[in-house]
Amino acid sequence: MRKLLTLLITLLGAGAAISWLADHPGEVIINWEGWQLETSFAVLAMGGAFFLLLSLLLEAGVIWAKRELPLIGDNRHFKQQQKGIHALNQAVLALAVGEGQEAKKLAGKASRLLPPQPMTHVIAAQAAELTGDKEGARKEFEALSESGDGAFLGVRGLLVSSMAEGRTREAIRLSGEALLLKPKSKWAIKTHFQLLIKEAKWAEALLTFRKGVKEKCFDDQEAKNTERALLFCKAREADLSGNPVEATSFAKTANAFDKSFIPATLLLSRLEKANNNKIKASKAIEETWNIKPTHLLKEAFNDLEMGERATERLRRVQKLTSKTKKHIESRIYLAEQNIKTEHFEVADVLMDLLLEEVTLKRVYKLKADLIRAKGEGGAFEWDTKAETGENDNLYRCSSCGFSQKMWTALCSACGEFGTSECKNSKEVISYKQPLKTDTPIIAVLPQE
Repeated sequence: MRKLLTLLITLLGAGAAISWLADHPGEVIINWEGWQLETSFAVLAMGGAFFLLLSLLLEAGVIWAKRELPLIGDNRHFKQQQKGIHALNQAVLALAVGEGQEAKKLAGKASRLLPPQPMTHVIAAQAAELTGDKEGARKEFEALSESGDGAFLGVRGLLVSSMAEGRTREAIRLSGEALLLKPKSKWAIKTHFQLLIKEAKWAEALLTFRKGVKEKCFDDQEAKNTERALLFCKAREADLSGNPVEATSFAKTANAFDKSFIPATLLLSRLEKANNNKIKASKAIEETWNIKPTHLLKEAFNDLEMGERATERLRRVQKLTSKTKKHIESRIYLAEQNIKTEHFEVADVLMDLLLEEVTLKRVYKLKADLIRAKGEGGAFEWDTKAETGENDNLYRCSSCGFSQKMWTALCSACGEFGTSECKNSKEVISYKQPLKTDTPIIAVLPQE
């Protein structure tokens, strides 16, 4: 309403002005370079107004032409970019429905119409991958890696391709480049780390892992498992390369980091024994046994004194198991040594307690050994029963549950690093009935 009122007032004013000029035409004479123009002021004013209106119309026409016509001024580039964006959108849609060739064609059209930008290379690379054109995809990723904003995407594409094709060394180089481009990228850190451990580059892997810990790439349990496994691998690498000093240093660090980590304890005890430090080797085993008794530690403990008499070994075993008397492994170890020293009464008590709680193959075989040592019949029955008993003391992957006899850095089933742990079938025995106070559970050995 306001606009209409303004228009009416303007028209009325213009009409009044024209009427006034008509009533007062006046006279205008112009002399210029021998030319003389005589006219009325009203005609001159009307001519000026007409010329101004014509100029405004011409200006509006030029603006419209530059905006709407594709071949004039900056609008040519605008129209071209519109076509390029349309082609790019159509390429994305073609990718979504799995039309690789169409997407590839449209991506090429978009790259010709649009100025250089990462998205055209990304879509072209995906289209090439969809059609099985690995070389075409590689070229697009290489072009992308040389661009400013899309360099990381390009390197990532090349890295994923290298990993899929098993080119691990090239993948390590590319993952290093990705880290340089984005030092805090969790994906880049973890990918670089996984590639390094795959190639057993433990020193570099340890540095990358610690960077990952700072960036919170690992949860607490994963970080713990990884740290101890890396330290152990470094120790084993030094041991195999003939550097016992470095091996012992890393083994000590791994053992101190997690006393329950059996592989580190076993390696440390062997290295200390080789250095004639049996006391340190024994201490390492004892500390781990108090946390996590296992038959692997038992074998290492036996090896510390190869030529000792049975009574001497029993005395050492009694000391070793003094803090873990109710653990399965402590009972089994004590039963074995009491059988060898012919303390059959103690061995019988221990075996009865074990047979009440577990169905282990090792326990059934030990019962058969006890019967033979006592010269009694019935050992064959327990040997037969052992065939159906449970196997335990296996290394089990905490990620997928796969079990194997030896510790490995990478799980043979799922490929996870540092997840293999020594697991007993039952960690601690909970007895159904308390021991009688007058039952001798440790043989009294004569003083020498």
